[in-house]
Amino acid sequence: MTFTQPIHDGDGADFCVFENSFSDTFLELAWVEVSSDGAHFVRFPNFSFTNTPSQVVDASFIYGLASRYKQGKGMPFDLNQIQLAYDALGEDIALSPTYQAHLSANFPYLDLDAIRYIRLVDVVGDGSAKDADGIESMIRIRRLAVLDLI
Repeated sequence: MTFTQPIHDGDGADFCVFENSFSDTFLELAWVEVSSDGAHFVRFPNFSFTNTPSQVVDASFIYGLASRYKQGKGMPFDLNQIQLAYDALGEDIALSPTYQAHLSANFPYLDLDAIRYIRLVDVVGDGSAKDADGIESMIRIRRLAVLDLI
């Protein structure tokens, strides 16, 4: 999606993504990425503590993915979450090396006060997708969550 009027980082949520599902548990999840220049996209930090390798999930175990809620209720996104993740690079945090490399490479091109592009990337519901800390996002059976990042 392209915006002629840029989205900027204000207090609280800066934009919402709405789902098209009619169910509270069968969700079409997506990663959310933002860009200022249309070339360098930064993915929001995201975590899933679900216990099933399918798209039938309890949404209360999901953070930072679009379409957490059924039709009519939007998932809010706060651009400051990306800044916090970037500021925490190099610290002992639960972000995968892959996500950290992605963030390091693309964040310098991002202007949080001039977001003109939002991209939604499908999360395949077969258990192969990984969240920001590198764990299969749809098959987490039990995990201790330790993040002040969120």
